[in-house]
Amino acid sequence: MDTDQRTVQANGITLAYRVWGPQDAPAVLLLHARGADGADWSEIAPVLAAGPRRVYALDLRGHGRSDRPGDYAYETMRDDVHAFLAALADTLPDARRLTIDAGHLVHEVRPEEFLAAVEEFLSSADRTPS
Repeated sequence: MDTDQRTVQANGITLAYRVWGPQDAPAVLLLHARGADGADWSEIAPVLAAGPRRVYALDLRGHGRSDRPGDYAYETMRDDVHAFLAALADTLPDARRLTIDAGHLVHEVRPEEFLAAVEEFLSSADRTPS
């Protein structure tokens, strides 16, 4: 399994990320909470990768080994995630099928948009924005 930390240029900064699992497996993107980094997923990512899944754990801007440009608004981090997916478009050709554990990062900014993107993965009780 590939667990080396990698980097990509996205949204004008360098974002660091880790990868586990077979390259041809369905992708899962894991996002950490503020004050943490992608290493937080080091215990659960191998379990998900055994699914099999291709697991990506991103270090958000200002966290881990990603750049620290000083702007840490939710909207900017959301744009970073979109740019990250675009930068890896060859590796992740169907980003709309990607499962994202975004906590409140995306949900707080645009809850309806977030829920529409993950609706098929939610139970009916979870389909209402809080």
